[in-house]
Amino acid sequence: MRRTLTLLYPEDWLKEHEGHFDEFFEIWLKAPITDENALRQFMATTTFSTYDRLPLVDRPTLVASGAEDILIPPENSRILADRIPGAKLIMYEGAGHSFINQCREELTSDLIGFLG
Repeated sequence: MRRTLTLLYPEDWLKEHEGHFDEFFEIWLKAPITDENALRQFMATTTFSTYDRLPLVDRPTLVASGAEDILIPPENSRILADRIPGAKLIMYEGAGHSFINQCREELTSDLIGFLG
């Protein structure tokens, strides 16, 4: 589980927030991801593509990403935002794949502002 955290959060952040391990483990134990579902999720990322249809999105769109994400390169979010007309891109500096947890307050504020 500790190795999993190193995929979700930047190393420096983990060192500063060691207590996050306990919270992460507690949540994971309540709803563990099965190997089968992890494989399904991985396969979806390698075989599913909407790239050609992105310019057809005609609704306000917010694309958000951790700037230090090592699982899904932040460049992918830039591509999405560039392809979706009028999309707004927010990159959370110093944040990894789990930026939703790492930047919870800032993200919440940004979401409220976007949806406002």
